[in-house]
Amino acid sequence: IVGEWMPLTVFSNQDGRFVNTTQDLGLADTEGWWWSLTQADLDSDGDMDLLCGNLGSNSKFQGTKEHPIHLYWNDFDGNGSGDIVLAKEDHGELVPVRGRECSSQQCPMILDRFPTYDAFAHAALNDIYGVEGLAQALHLKATFMKSCVLWNEGDGELTLQELPVLAQIAPVNGFAVADWNEDGHPDVFLAGNHWGAEVETVRYDAGLGLLLLGDGKHGFQVIDAPWSGIRARGNVKDVAALPLADGRGTAVVIANNNGPLQLFVPSSTSWKAAR
Repeated sequence: IVGEWMPLTVFSNQDGRFVNTTQDLGLADTEGWWWSLTQADLDSDGDMDLLCGNLGSNSKFQGTKEHPIHLYWNDFDGNGSGDIVLAKEDHGELVPVRGRECSSQQCPMILDRFPTYDAFAHAALNDIYGVEGLAQALHLKATFMKSCVLWNEGDGELTLQELPVLAQIAPVNGFAVADWNEDGHPDVFLAGNHWGAEVETVRYDAGLGLLLLGDGKHGFQVIDAPWSGIRARGNVKDVAALPLADGRGTAVVIANNNGPLQLFVPSSTSWKAAR
């Protein structure tokens, strides 16, 4: 199971009951902003491996195990509705991610408590929201933001491998798997982007889609958009592999939010967009 503010979570069937074995598999420290999950036998060993799409590295939200991104939820201003506070570490103490203007829109009491931007900028999270309010809040964190593959080693063992650097430049919302270069090894096409971010973060739109040619031994050759011909530059929400009739190979279908479906079919040299 994947989702935002949670680790890659595994429930194992033990005597007819599903038991959370995330900790036993060494995945407890993979708390991220997970967007997608696809299973495929990528190394052709007879069991299913897992492709896991995350936020990526091209963002101001870069939580690690040593320096997580934090989320607190509580009614900090006592108006009867919950408030969300994002925090990060700065010189050993927690500070808000959002500035005085954005933070005060949610909690107007900040304007009275910190009348200047300078005062707010020098305040720690405890100073702004109170030690007690933070202690009573729902607290979540993100410690791992990279998209990855979980290799199924058999006997209940999983090995995490980060996907190549170019796979980390945007959120990954979908994976498609097929043997596109017909070498007998499964390949992966991935794409993403996210245009719904708040204005001070700006949208995630650096992704163009990425083709990873598998070697069957946990390695990938990276083929980016200028070379593959597949350009997934929109607000991509999912992708799929579409086998074509008459032995013409496998096409790539790209689903864009508030936009058209894209279809790319293989040619002798690269890919062509089907109009």
